Amino acid sequence: AGGGLVALPSSFVNSGLWPGIGMTVISAVLSAYTGVQLGENWIIMQERWPKYTESCRKPYPEMAFRALGKGVRIFVIIIIALQQFGFSVVFLLLASNNISSFLFTFW
Repeated sequence: AGGGLVALPSSFVNSGLWPGIGMTVISAVLSAYTGVQLGENWIIMQERWPKYTESCRKPYPEMAFRALGKGVRIFVIIIIALQQFGFSVVFLLLASNNISSFLFTFW
């Protein structure tokens, strides 16, 4: 499960049922559209540069490099690292909240 799915119950409680469902539907549509665009981009890259038909450990920085150059590749690597840090913070906060609720309930 992703970070959004883990935090979804809390967001429903804080925003209400119908706004939460609306935001979930909007997020799902935007995620699907983005996934299709990234997939089409990767197919184009595989057609133009055969080395991408094999395994690629970091596809997003490679897409940025082919589209806009080396500087943007570094920028994308930094953004991905910051995103992963943000997800880690959210998971730590959720875990601490769950442990706190558990301890409060039983002790």
